[in-house]
Amino acid sequence: QQGMQLSISFFEIYCSKVFDLLRERAEVRTLEDAHGQVQVQHLEEVQVSCYDDAMHTIERGKNARVTHANAVHADSSRSHAVLQLLLRSTQDSRTITHLHTRPHIHTHTHLLLGKLVLVDLAGSERASETLTDDKATRHEGAEINKSLLALKECIRALGRGDKHKQFRGSKLTQVLRDGLVGQNSRAVVIVALRSLLQCVTVCCNV
Repeated sequence: QQGMQLSISFFEIYCSKVFDLLRERAEVRTLEDAHGQVQVQHLEEVQVSCYDDAMHTIERGKNARVTHANAVHADSSRSHAVLQLLLRSTQDSRTITHLHTRPHIHTHTHLLLGKLVLVDLAGSERASETLTDDKATRHEGAEINKSLLALKECIRALGRGDKHKQFRGSKLTQVLRDGLVGQNSRAVVIVALRSLLQCVTVCCNV
């Protein structure tokens, strides 16, 4: 639509570190701003103008994501992937503030109108099911489980109406904080559950 611009960013959280999937998995930092929101620094944003551009960008990031085979899955995700679609206005907007009773005009270029964040969480793992003695794989699994537990506790705290939520418990919850408690944010969780009998305990613990 005229006057609007759509951009895509794509990153993964792997072993408590953040990597830009659109910049050859360059490691990027996360910093908390003055408003308590976590910002991913120097994250590549790709402007797209059509469906094909968007899908090509998403596929490029998807191919850079860390995956490994184990006894349960042939292509197991070893990270949490975060895809962001950002809609901005390309028209300048102005706001007026008063400093010492004198009006000051501030011009905003590329004002953010909305953001859609799609998160593909790595599944929780039991070391006994992955059947591996590889130290790196076990460490990956432990980090995945730790971050999922932190997310679950934050969601429970939100449901109970607790004043204090442990968003600093993991890099995942830090990054997702704005989407869970932002004033104009809405969050939806979609869970894929296995129907096998031996998975009942894990599914009920989600």
